[in-house]
Amino acid sequence: MEYETLMSKARPALIEATQLDSMGNSEAALSKYTEGISYLMEALNLENDTRKREELRSRITSYISRAETLKSKSSVPVQVKFDQVRIEENARGYTYEKIFSRCIDNKLTGVTVEDPYISAMHQVYNFLMLCELLVEKAKKLSWIRLITTDRNSKSDTHNRTSAFKELAASLNEHRIKLTVDYKEFHDREIKFNNGWTVKIGRGLDIYQSSSQFAIGSRNFSLRRCKNTTIDYVHLIS
Repeated sequence: MEYETLMSKARPALIEATQLDSMGNSEAALSKYTEGISYLMEALNLENDTRKREELRSRITSYISRAETLKSKSSVPVQVKFDQVRIEENARGYTYEKIFSRCIDNKLTGVTVEDPYISAMHQVYNFLMLCELLVEKAKKLSWIRLITTDRNSKSDTHNRTSAFKELAASLNEHRIKLTVDYKEFHDREIKFNNGWTVKIGRGLDIYQSSSQFAIGSRNFSLRRCKNTTIDYVHLIS
């Protein structure tokens, strides 16, 4: 995503955050602050001018400071932590376990995946891999919600729908409910209901294509990655 595009996304989110904050809607304001700060951090990563970087960093610090002072409805102070990881083109070693393990703990009971590009079958397999990780590591998980778009041809839609039904049945054996909803949108993020939000520039589709019998075709720690940025936001109450 280009610098100006990121800034154009940050502005309305932060304006809305300020408005919600002034109205006393702390929870909604915090969510919008988080969204806006995430875009600013990604823009900071693209800015090379030293003066502009310092100005942008100052703005980010100011918004983070305000977000950290907000309180939840129960008047418990909320702390916001941010981190960013850059994956270079052709890098290896970025499995879903490495990317998402920090977000999984015994408080996690539900995950919402918002990705408009779970359409091609390799993207459905990516979602399956994430589900497998959650089944293995999130011992108290009870639900997964996928929000994606419905842009496929009739034949592709049928194949994808069949895959989701099969996956839902398989997850049900582990007492995890899968729901799939469709809407038109562009941004990608994964929300864990223990306070973590992960924004990946490419969504789950971070791996380069591989021939069937190449090293890395099954072991994704050996698969080459596409260039992308991962933003982590952690709300601690």
